[in-house]
Amino acid sequence: MMTIILRPATEADIPAVAQLWHDAWHDAHDGLVPPAWSGLRTLTNFRDRTPPLIPHMTIAADPSSGGRIAGFCTIAEDALQDLFVARDRRGQGIADALLLDGEARLSRQGTVTASMNCAVGNDRAQRFYEKKGWHIVGRHSQSAESKGERMELAVWRMAKDLAPPSPAGRI
Repeated sequence: MMTIILRPATEADIPAVAQLWHDAWHDAHDGLVPPAWSGLRTLTNFRDRTPPLIPHMTIAADPSSGGRIAGFCTIAEDALQDLFVARDRRGQGIADALLLDGEARLSRQGTVTASMNCAVGNDRAQRFYEKKGWHIVGRHSQSAESKGERMELAVWRMAKDLAPPSPAGRI
């Protein structure tokens, strides 16, 4: 069995995180988003977007490969913001570990009901989250702009109650 270490992200992780994010995002979203939207998601775009997420990110690192980053999870306010795993590392429990870590971090900061967005049509991700207790609570659009044109992406809003159940008979 492979050992994965979860650890806080550091500034030194930015290049590897940006590359993994770029590759995994395109793997999951190309064909679901307008081609112009995919065109906005260059490696440079992910490099520019990674630094502000570092304080809110947990890395899954593989010590047997020199600490190679196998995945990451970020949180923001009451939301699981991003969860991506390298294609060659999927199916090895990394997403499970990162999701549990993200939920625990949200719970520790007092989040009762966590939320996340999942692109409509990203069936693999939707099934994964639903197996882990998340459920769809609505649908809305995310938007991006390219060359003065606004593009919309349909996303499922998903939620999960993180609050422990009340003990029986207590109010």
